[in-house]
Amino acid sequence: ISNTSRSFEYLKCLKKNKFTPKYIVYIDDGSKNNISNILKSQKFFFKDTIIKKFKTKEIDNRISNFIFSINTKNIIYSGYPGVIIKNSKLLKNKNLIHSHPGKIPEYKVSTTI
Repeated sequence: ISNTSRSFEYLKCLKKNKFTPKYIVYIDDGSKNNISNILKSQKFFFKDTIIKKFKTKEIDNRISNFIFSINTKNIIYSGYPGVIIKNSKLLKNKNLIHSHPGKIPEYKVSTTI
């Protein structure tokens, strides 16, 4: 997740539907917006979830390598663009779900569900 409303909404939806992620990888870019304040204060709504936090503005190899190393097959990605979608080893071995909400026809291609 990242400090975005999209990440916040994904977490709320998971909680509402009683899905508990095994891990949350939090990419904290240091922004101090309302969403980042909520995320930091709520422990992401999940009591037993393992949270790995990276203080960075970019997806880098540390994050990709961590995601590759965890024992989970399915990943919902709502972070910032970068190395994660370029890592072919990661994409071959994990099921990556990466969607962008948006209304058609105002938003097209990767920004629509």
